[in-house]
Amino acid sequence: MINILRKIIFSSRLWLTALSILIICYFATLLGQTLTFLLFDIVLSICLATFFKSKWRVLFLLHPLVVFVTSLGFEIPYEDIGVGYTYINSYNVFIAATDNEIYSIGLKSSYIGVFPFLWIPNLLFTSKLGVLTYYYSMSLWNLFCGIFFTKVTMLTKSISNKTLFLLVLFFVISPMSLEINSSIHRYHLLILGVLLFYVSWVDLNKMKPTSRLFSYLILILSVILISISKLALLFSIIIFVFIDFILRKKVTLLKQLPNTFVFGVFCVFLGLIYFFGFYVLPQQYLYLDFVKGPINIFTQTPIIGYFARVVYSLFSPFPWLTFSQWFIYGGNEMFLLLHVFSAFISVWLVFSLFLNFKKILLLKHEHRAGIIMFLSISLSLSFSAVGHNVYIAPALPFLSIILLYRKFICNVFYPLVTIILAEILLFIT
Repeated sequence: MINILRKIIFSSRLWLTALSILIICYFATLLGQTLTFLLFDIVLSICLATFFKSKWRVLFLLHPLVVFVTSLGFEIPYEDIGVGYTYINSYNVFIAATDNEIYSIGLKSSYIGVFPFLWIPNLLFTSKLGVLTYYYSMSLWNLFCGIFFTKVTMLTKSISNKTLFLLVLFFVISPMSLEINSSIHRYHLLILGVLLFYVSWVDLNKMKPTSRLFSYLILILSVILISISKLALLFSIIIFVFIDFILRKKVTLLKQLPNTFVFGVFCVFLGLIYFFGFYVLPQQYLYLDFVKGPINIFTQTPIIGYFARVVYSLFSPFPWLTFSQWFIYGGNEMFLLLHVFSAFISVWLVFSLFLNFKKILLLKHEHRAGIIMFLSISLSLSFSAVGHNVYIAPALPFLSIILLYRKFICNVFYPLVTIILAEILLFIT
């Protein structure tokens, strides 16, 4: 633990980044809101890129450019997109509240996950905020979460640099991570919490953890972040712990079972989780979302409903050829393009996972645990509203682990045909 503290204190990278941030803060009023946040973005992107040695680390440097270019396409104020007004009103009420009022509001109603990127612009500028300032600020918060996760993981040494690089890449600069920033949301803190739980859990299950105390502290922090972001997702974390424990104990037996049998056991487990969830999760969380969701036998049926909801969440909003829901993106056509790329990559990786289900579950613990985390979080879709791709966002970074194994990546024909058939089906109906 002492060695870890020394590495944090004497990190020249972090000190240089902090100094650069302070200099920009000092001249923020002179620079203006847009330039200030873009400079912040450039500094943090460079900081994140220097953590890795991969030739693909230059992709992180594209972050400020992509954020600026996509910001040009909004046709309405950023805070007016989706339920942005709900988060901003909640933030304003919370900031103006007294201690007793804050206690009565509670963490759930305060949407604590949006506070950092709503607070920073109001701290730096006393003038009225621009219509895109919150967009720049939230994109910056995404970068900060990525840097925090990277530094913590490198201190624990729980996973390889290749695995870490892919997780951070999907978290920060993938089409999925960029697309969900099309409106104000609170999921960055949730994704950070899930990622931290994963790396701390992997480290604690090693024969010789780098620092057991530090990993336990990170595990506790991750549970707190998940709880204040989306309490019901702790149910998925419990499922993850259960599945991972069983597979570690029975991995020898798993090797002897045929692939179809393993997949069948998973389907039976899906059914059990579906029925068990209705007795464990809060009734309001379950039934309100179902009433709001579409009445569809495929999405409501146990087992089949899981796969239907995963595909639906990855595609949504859909169809794309006759797309008309521009209000979702504030009229910004670039986000639909990001969504198409995001859906295609995600569906491709999902096909790769289930076509090589048993083989992937037999990978080393670091990678197997990541895949189990994807499955566990995606199970939460069984109890949520249909058609919101942000609900599956916390699970998607873990799919990137499949990219480490070329032999498991399926033919591009599968996702392409699925998308084309879905477009044709919806066009006909």
